[in-house]
Amino acid sequence: MLRRILNAHPEISCPPETNLLSACGRFLQEYPSIDGLPIGVLSGLAFSDVEEDAVLAKLRNLVFDFHREIAAKTGKLIWVEKTAFDIFYLEQIERLLAGHCRFICLCRHPLDVIMSVKDLCDEMDQIVPELHSYTRQHRSQYDAFAHAWIDCNEALLGFVERHPNDCLLLKYETLLEDSQKAVSALMTFIGARAVDGDFLDRAFEGASDVGLGDWKVYEKHSLDKSGIGRWQGLPKSTITRLVPRLMPLMQRLGYEIPKTDPVRERQEAIRRYRLGRQLRHMQTRKDSV
Repeated sequence: MLRRILNAHPEISCPPETNLLSACGRFLQEYPSIDGLPIGVLSGLAFSDVEEDAVLAKLRNLVFDFHREIAAKTGKLIWVEKTAFDIFYLEQIERLLAGHCRFICLCRHPLDVIMSVKDLCDEMDQIVPELHSYTRQHRSQYDAFAHAWIDCNEALLGFVERHPNDCLLLKYETLLEDSQKAVSALMTFIGARAVDGDFLDRAFEGASDVGLGDWKVYEKHSLDKSGIGRWQGLPKSTITRLVPRLMPLMQRLGYEIPKTDPVRERQEAIRRYRLGRQLRHMQTRKDSV
């Protein structure tokens, strides 16, 4: 959604997900050996007297050149890279791009994110690689995605604190519920000219460039608020289990904490389960008569 809004601006090129920065992140990842020596491209090239700054400059120019080429097709002078799973490579992206770019840092209600990621994995019929470590640690995918949200957003807030002049922290919900104000703030931050009141309506006219990313956005013809509050469809027991873990970071981001049922003691849970099953059995017999 944000990509389509930005790409609709006459000065901004924001193509479908390129995965360029995720690839750069993987390229720059390092792993410690037994004696603490980092194993990776930067350390490997260092033994050949290739300085880290030189490697980063070449990699940065690779990314920039691709975007210059894409933007040149439309004559736009400002370009934006948006690939959702870049967040898992924030440490490497900071190393590569801090001081060379501005960053739009988009956050969203954690329980809605969990629902959205679940939809993505179900649609793809696989768990995306960046989530494998979480799903291996947790029996429930909901718990795995919740912990991923915590780690990613804690990293994001730390990044914003380290680079306050180069970051705009924006809520997904604000973009939908106070769209004109949010888009105005975006254009000011990016350095693009202001847009008129009809801009958002025009942004969703016609077909969107199809590419990798959230397939649902290609079906939208206007700003759609249906993605807000989807978490209320989660099982109540799941919400009760997840909210205490999510609460500290939700509060930092200004999200209202959902009211949850108290955690039941073991015997009470057994009693309620039996009662519920009995009631459903009685209803089934009644319906069949």
